Amino acid sequence: MVQSIKIICVAAAVMINAVSAFTAPRPSSMWVPVQPRRLAPSPLPATSSSMSTVSGPATIDSPSIEAPQKRRRYDADEEHKMEEDKSILRIFNDSINTREYVSRCLVQVVGLSEDRAYETMMHAHEFGLAAVGKYATPTAQMLAERLCVSGVRADFVQTDE
Repeated sequence: MVQSIKIICVAAAVMINAVSAFTAPRPSSMWVPVQPRRLAPSPLPATSSSMSTVSGPATIDSPSIEAPQKRRRYDADEEHKMEEDKSILRIFNDSINTREYVSRCLVQVVGLSEDRAYETMMHAHEFGLAAVGKYATPTAQMLAERLCVSGVRADFVQTDE
C-alpha cells in the first residue's frame, strides 16, 4: 500500500512539473535559445515604383514577350545522312537470344525506336537476316561490335555507292 502511494505521488509530481502546450518552457542546462535567422537580401533590385507608398489597388505591367528562337531538333537520321553512308548494318537470326532481347539491344545500342526495332527483329526472325540501316563505315563497325558484345549476331557490309 505504501509503495503504491509512493508511485502515485511520483506520477503526480511528474504531471505537475511537466511542460504543456499552455505553459512557457523553463530554462534548463540543455535548453539553448534559438537566434532568429536573418534572411538573405533579395536578388531582385528594389525600384522606386515597387517601393512607392501608393494606397489602393496596384497595377502590374504585363511582361514583355520575346519571340522564341527556333532551335534545330536533333535528328539521328539526319546526322547519318550528313556522313557518307557506305555500309549497311545487318543482324542475323539465332536460336540463342529471345526476340525481346534482340529488340531491346537494337533500341539501346543502335538507338532505333521500339517499333522499328521490333520490325527489324521480326524480319530477321522470318528471313534469317535483316538490314538495320545505312551508316558510315566506322559507325557501322562500332555498332556491329557493340551488338556482338551484347550477344546479337551482327555485321556490316560496305556498299558500292
